[in-house]
Amino acid sequence: MMLSVVGCAKPEPKHANSQPARQKVEPEKPFMAPLIPKMQGINEHMEKLVKAIKDKAPDKAREAALYIDLLAQAIHTKHDVQPGYGDQFATIADEFKTASAAMRVAIPQGEEAVKKALRHLHDQCLRCHDQAPAAAGAGVCQLAD
Repeated sequence: MMLSVVGCAKPEPKHANSQPARQKVEPEKPFMAPLIPKMQGINEHMEKLVKAIKDKAPDKAREAALYIDLLAQAIHTKHDVQPGYGDQFATIADEFKTASAAMRVAIPQGEEAVKKALRHLHDQCLRCHDQAPAAAGAGVCQLAD
């Protein structure tokens, strides 16, 4: 006959005062993306949009409007804040986003809708440029009536 001894390890008692080690967690600094390259891209595509509208090239106009809207939607009101905009930046950015989306919608609606949307979009561009010295280096599109 064979005897086997099976032993169990006795669990260690938990200490009443045991707490997980606390680590100091530093808050992440917000990522600041450069706004000026987005503005330069918007200006470049505004010029293409105006030319396409004057040349009555709806496909090119749609493409330019798409890029303007994509760049506008990429503006982040917290991470793109640039010196000089102050507390109006979020309002200006939101209104520009609305105008850029309206431009895309207006292109298939005809000439009058396009003219109205283009004027509104251009006004929002100028408002942004007028608001901050940081925008001065981005250039301003020249929209001829």
